[in-house]
Amino acid sequence: MWIRVLTAACVCSVLAVGCRKPAADAAVGAKEVSERTPGGTGSPIEDYRQARYLEAIRGLTYDTGVVEFAPDWREIINEDPQDLDPTVSLARGADFLKQSMFVEALKSYTRAVLLDRSNPSAYEGLAAGFLGKGKVENAMASLNSALLLDPGLLSARVELAECYGRLGDLDGAIKRWNDVLELDPSNTHAHERLAVSLYYAERFAQSWEHVHAAERLGHALPPQFRPLLQQRMAEPQS
Repeated sequence: MWIRVLTAACVCSVLAVGCRKPAADAAVGAKEVSERTPGGTGSPIEDYRQARYLEAIRGLTYDTGVVEFAPDWREIINEDPQDLDPTVSLARGADFLKQSMFVEALKSYTRAVLLDRSNPSAYEGLAAGFLGKGKVENAMASLNSALLLDPGLLSARVELAECYGRLGDLDGAIKRWNDVLELDPSNTHAHERLAVSLYYAERFAQSWEHVHAAERLGHALPPQFRPLLQQRMAEPQS
């Protein structure tokens, strides 16, 4: 009787250890992968995502506020000598953006820039990819580069102003929305965003100016905004 009980206990113990071993091995393996990843986060999934992202943007740098070429950019182009048409890379990037495949879009637009640094559309594509990944500062560097090539690119001016707003930089946003209006005085979206930004900057009289400008152009601001502004400053009578 006791022999059967001890035998059963031993079998159960062996089975339990055997069931735990694959899970334990997986945990150890995952930890080793994370520890081997330079600058790793400790999460194998996050490390994999970071590696894909860094691979996608190889060849360009963004630290100076504009897009610059890395020292090895020519070698990166030569890694795929069959893919030397920037228009193909642009089209591929646009298709990836439509599918919200932002890392793939960044890879395509990076190659488009490496192949033709003079095309503002490639930098705008980079900006869109970076925004999809939440990399606002890299997006701003890309937009700055697009505007250096084409200062009259309204879409880039608008997106750059939006980026300053995302970062909570009121002064920067106000300046950039004014840049939009310099190019397109009837841009109702810019008037609306200026009205809101100036409100938060406590520049209420100027906020009213852009409320009225937007309304003269037939654009109604969000209904809750006027009462908020009126609480801080009575509406000027023209």
